Amino acid sequence: MLIKKILFTLVVMCSSLSVEAKTPNIILIGLPGTGKGSISQHLVSEHGYYQICLGDLFREEIRKNTEFGIQIKNIVAKADYVDDYTSFNYLSKYIDDAISQDKPILFDGYPRSKKAQELLTNYLSVEKLVDDTIILSLFAPIEVLDYRVLGRLICSECNHVYHKKDFDKHGGECGKCNKKLTKRTEDTRKILHKRIKHYNENILPIIEALADNMKLITLDTSESIYSVLSEVESKTQMKVR
Repeated sequence: MLIKKILFTLVVMCSSLSVEAKTPNIILIGLPGTGKGSISQHLVSEHGYYQICLGDLFREEIRKNTEFGIQIKNIVAKADYVDDYTSFNYLSKYIDDAISQDKPILFDGYPRSKKAQELLTNYLSVEKLVDDTIILSLFAPIEVLDYRVLGRLICSECNHVYHKKDFDKHGGECGKCNKKLTKRTEDTRKILHKRIKHYNENILPIIEALADNMKLITLDTSESIYSVLSEVESKTQMKVR
């Protein structure tokens, strides 16, 4: 009788473990100003995500003046995109690193083209990660995007995102690492509207293609960041901290 009770207990424990929700990988897509940076920072700090943001990684290569940074500097400055194969070859080593650490992956603003979508989907399929990956698509009204992007400031060291209304409050320095706050050269109305056009014509079809194989969650981020973060956690079934 005792052995039967022990076996029953083990079966119940194994069943509980099998239904425990796994933290999903997230493909985070949205226009500049939809809050990708703030959401990413929260997912990394509170939920242990391994963030892969090509934009930040490319800017770091440029800042360090590496051979690759020199190669892509003019492309990034014009708000154009590095070709898909070069970008994915660069990105894939970070995917492998995240897998080796058994961390949930946050694809921040990627993919941005049909070919990139195909490369990523194929890679995730090979690694058997498609079923564990969701798409989080962000949107906000154009006036909200204008306000956020034109007033955006970034820490030159840790990439923490601020708004110019916070500039005086922090003395022009990051509240986390005390480094100088800077404005991205691409944060202009002209480039923003260029990216909106590109997004509508090219990114929306990519989201639809991704959604053929992965769960899609669409989120309006025009509310306060606290409301948005709460909704992110609710819709992705993460534990709110």
